[in-house]
Amino acid sequence: MIRNAGGVVPDLDADVIQSINRITADPFVPHKDSVRGFVYEVETGRLREVKP
Repeated sequence: MIRNAGGVVPDLDADVIQSINRITADPFVPHKDSVRGFVYEVETGRLREVKP
């Protein structure tokens, strides 16, 4: 679990996927084909892509 300003995020991948889905569903976002999501892993210093 990750703690943030809004509380605790129990599943980072699910949260990123939800954000991707929200962005791609928005009619005001013109280029939906290149929406991607990432999680920065503090422990390893790696950026990991999350795919829906």
